Amino acid sequence: RYLAQGDSILSKHTEFRIGKSTAYAIIPETCQAIWEALQPIFLPSMDQSSWKKVSD
Repeated sequence: RYLAQGDSILSKHTEFRIGKSTAYAIIPETCQAIWEALQPIFLPSMDQSSWKKVSD
């Protein structure tokens, strides 16, 4: 819910009964994992021929 609804990190610390520093560490780690998994699918690197196809 933190990413989808803009919940606070401190509410996650309370909800899951984990330390504040743990909650603050988990969020960036999770965001990085999501980025690494989805970036190649939804934002692939483009070469010159790919850009040409987009422009046509």
